[in-house]
Amino acid sequence: MLPRDDEREQTAAQLSTQDSALSTEPPLGRLRWDCRRGMLELDIVLGRFLAQHFEKLTLLEVEAFKTLLNFPDHDLWGMIQGEKMDGDEDNQRVLQLLRLC
Repeated sequence: MLPRDDEREQTAAQLSTQDSALSTEPPLGRLRWDCRRGMLELDIVLGRFLAQHFEKLTLLEVEAFKTLLNFPDHDLWGMIQGEKMDGDEDNQRVLQLLRLC
């Protein structure tokens, strides 16, 4: 089922507030844990990204970020550096924000 337009516009902050009422583990805490990587460079960039941009992300961008976190370190770092390409439009938006960090 595709999300409605108003659901797409939900920000990560709103999502975090709603999800914390439904689960015992805050979503941002889980994402912080998932951002701990084997590469120091990724740890720094992902940590800055969460601090600077996470609360402004839409629901689709949060899902794209979670998808990117599933990539191996070297592949993700290559995408952030622009050396490897990912065709997904939502991933590209998140990658642009990651490059600013």
